Amino acid sequence: FAKYVAYETRTFTHHGTKFKIVHSDRGGEFLSNEFTAYLERQGTIRKLTVHDTPQHNGDAERSHLTIFNMTRAQLIASGLPRWLWGEAHQNSVLLFNRTVHAGINFKTPYELRYGKPPDLSNIHPFGTICYIRREHAGKLSERAEEARWLRPDDTSNGIRIYWPSKNSISVERNITVSSRKIPLLEGEQYDINLPL
Repeated sequence: FAKYVAYETRTFTHHGTKFKIVHSDRGGEFLSNEFTAYLERQGTIRKLTVHDTPQHNGDAERSHLTIFNMTRAQLIASGLPRWLWGEAHQNSVLLFNRTVHAGINFKTPYELRYGKPPDLSNIHPFGTICYIRREHAGKLSERAEEARWLRPDDTSNGIRIYWPSKNSISVERNITVSSRKIPLLEGEQYDINLPL
């Protein structure tokens, strides 16, 4: 419920769009008393699907399938741990919104929302090997540490990075993306500097 309210508020604040109808399945997260009262106060009409008919959610179900397929493919191709599925999923949504779709005259959802094509100059394949500059390295110390590129950070101009040696994620700057080849499947390699 809190995520829905935040999304609705952000959409109205930044784009002046007011939600008139909310169409969802009958998941408990959509049917709470709090959610129902909020929709009534806002004058928003609720539409629900009948159980076992996900096809009635149409475009949403189709885009969810595409995004989850992208998430799975990114995790497999990168060889990164499965617990990073949330990062892969958010990167999939970012890519989905910046990819042309036939249903909207071969434009991107980003372009329809903001009126300009997306800037893809800082997008790399999920899990790409990259090097983070060490700001306070000694004279004879290594000047960079190897990590893996995940996606641009939502709240800063940094990049979300996975550190295999620490098994952790951080937001970093001063990143150099590697041109090194990494294994895709056993015995295969792919060039991680290919343009998207």
